[in-house]
Amino acid sequence: MGISPITGNLYIADVSNNRIVEIDQSGNQVKVFGGATLYDGLALNTPQTVTVSDTGELYVSDVGNHRLVVIDEDDTASSTFNTITISTPLGVA
Repeated sequence: MGISPITGNLYIADVSNNRIVEIDQSGNQVKVFGGATLYDGLALNTPQTVTVSDTGELYVSDVGNHRLVVIDEDDTASSTFNTITISTPLGVA
C-alpha cells in the first residue's frame, strides 16, 4: 500500500485480482492497473507491494512475473525490471 505525496491518493495491491487499485481521499476508486482491465497492456501476476515515489511514480513488486514494475506519473508502465531473475520480490522500499 502506498500514498501519493502529490495527490494524497491511496494505492492498494489487490493480490487476488492481479491489480493495483487507486483510491482518492473521498474513498472513490479512481483507476485500476492490471487485472481484467489491462491498462496500457500491463499484465500483473500477484502484485504484493506498491510504493509511491516523491515524483508520483509507482513501484510494484510483481511477484508472479518475477519483476519490479515502474508506472510513471503519466500512468504508463515505463520500466519493468525483469532482465535479472528476481525470485520472489515481496517488498519495495
